[in-house]
Amino acid sequence: MHIVWTVAKKDFKTWFRDPTFLAASILVPLVLLAVFSLVGFSSASIPIALSSNDTANSEQTTKVINELKSPVSPYFEVITQDSQKANEEWENGSVLGMVKYPINEGTKYFNLYFININGDYTKNYLLRFAKVSRELAEANIPSGHAIVSTEEKTLLPKDIAIWKYIAVGLVGFAIVFSGIVNSGVMVAREWKELTIKELILSPANRFSMFGGKVLAGLMVGGVNAIIMLLAIYIFYGIYPLGSWLELILVLFFTSVLSIGVGIILGLILKRLDIMAPIGMIIVTVLWLICGGLGPRGQLPDSLWYISKYLPFTYAFEPLHMIMETNSTVRMSSDLLIIGVSSFIAIIFSIYLLNRSTTK
Repeated sequence: MHIVWTVAKKDFKTWFRDPTFLAASILVPLVLLAVFSLVGFSSASIPIALSSNDTANSEQTTKVINELKSPVSPYFEVITQDSQKANEEWENGSVLGMVKYPINEGTKYFNLYFININGDYTKNYLLRFAKVSRELAEANIPSGHAIVSTEEKTLLPKDIAIWKYIAVGLVGFAIVFSGIVNSGVMVAREWKELTIKELILSPANRFSMFGGKVLAGLMVGGVNAIIMLLAIYIFYGIYPLGSWLELILVLFFTSVLSIGVGIILGLILKRLDIMAPIGMIIVTVLWLICGGLGPRGQLPDSLWYISKYLPFTYAFEPLHMIMETNSTVRMSSDLLIIGVSSFIAIIFSIYLLNRSTTK
């Protein structure tokens, strides 16, 4: 254990002495968190102008619209109810959409105006107004739309805002980043600085040296996890709704799996200048297709099929379930998959380390 601790302490100190990788492993997830949060907050509401000469119905329409909320914000933000000002706001581009409301019983439809430069925005605009239209119809306002009886069945007890989903995914990103990139760099640095010769010639056995590498990786991963968990709690009020024990197990197995993959890459590449960029690319791709950025159901069929066989998928998905709900659906099987995968990765990295140091 003395040897394990000595190697781990050396790698941990090296991580702190290298400002580039220290900044990358801590700041990259935090910067991504800030960027995606700004995008999520700025795109939450759709500003519209309401054009109507019927004051009573206009007030009721605005009230119905303002009471409709998504998990983040109101569906629409009504900038003005005045007909003339609404047209002015629309013409000068101050609003993203305008709704001309029917002014008498003979009018059976709304006139919707919207900037359709973005297909996703157009879809959101129409879907949101379909909800508004149904609510207005049920309030006996002449919207001209049929009342449709619907029943919603959801997987989760409540909707999750996309920026919260991304924030939780960035906790996983930080763990995977620190494991793959930092551990791979630490291994590759041994060859660049020729310290691998000293390790091979030392009386310490290779298992102790390997244990030190893993322990250092777990320490770095633990620091990153704590920083990210504190960040999303302080700034966004996100905290685990599920079991803390399950959260610790998921983060631990994910960290061990990432460390194993990082050591394998470092032993294969053995070059610092190649290991760092390749590691970053791999981490980003894993985050994108394994459920870190968004639900995998949004992926094309080919990528969804690939992600199904990547063990990191079963790290990101339970992380979301623990942080955002108290559901335990598939939790045991997910923990088993990442636990077994981390064990396989460690065994294979030990094999490669032994092979690389005995040539």
